[in-house]
Amino acid sequence: MPRQLTPEQVGLILDDLVTELTALASETSVYVIGGAAIALLDPARRSTTDVDGWIGAAVDAMPAVERVRRRWGLDADWFNANARMFAPSVVSADEVFVPIRTSGAVTLYAARPDALLAMKLVAARRIDQDDIAFLLAHCDVRSVEQADDLLDRYYPGDSLSDIAVARVEAALSEARFR
Repeated sequence: MPRQLTPEQVGLILDDLVTELTALASETSVYVIGGAAIALLDPARRSTTDVDGWIGAAVDAMPAVERVRRRWGLDADWFNANARMFAPSVVSADEVFVPIRTSGAVTLYAARPDALLAMKLVAARRIDQDDIAFLLAHCDVRSVEQADDLLDRYYPGDSLSDIAVARVEAALSEARFR
């Protein structure tokens, strides 16, 4: 079973990665989405088993990722760069990400809460239900129509799937929205 990472550990591990990348003396960016970004947003809320994100192309980051993995005793797939395919690509990076910290020429970015919500709505997995409920409340989205409008902002032309509508309706019926 993959190791659960607390929000504090996620922050420390990402700080370690930024330090490793800074030592390479090359300008680059680290982009974080998914559960790790939610952990950075609300440290009291959740743990995660990996970091979904990617590192800018200006540097060969794999040795740095591996050193961090060994130092922290993480699973081989702790840094899931395949997650990049789920990030909105038709809007600018500034609309999706906010800088969290900078060290030297390396900047760590996390997805904005509304962009995270859009990504979670696209996935609409059962395991995303708590994240969807949290992000709906955090973004003050109070209807299926508002959720659909938000999705369209990040994924133009897409609409909520039937499963996503059900997830939004379930979340909106929870006590935190009353």
